[in-house]
Amino acid sequence: MREAIETTGAKLLYLLPYSLDFNPIEQIFAKLKGLLRTAAARTVPDLWHTIRQAFARVTANECRNCLAAAGCAGASTGLSRHDRRENVK
Repeated sequence: MREAIETTGAKLLYLLPYSLDFNPIEQIFAKLKGLLRTAAARTVPDLWHTIRQAFARVTANECRNCLAAAGCAGASTGLSRHDRRENVK
């Protein structure tokens, strides 16, 4: 397969082994799970309410920090894709 890809002029890049440290969503999930455990909702309606509250407590800045910590390009700019587009105009 590698030869077939390289004969077209494309370059084959391998992914790093899976690591919780390099997967930014894992940090957010850990926060959400902690908030859900702390709330200890015991009914389905309470659980849905608690999930909405937990997601509301995850800030855009926390998401950027998780992305930057994982080495994702552009995460440390502090600008969303929309903000960067607006600044180009």
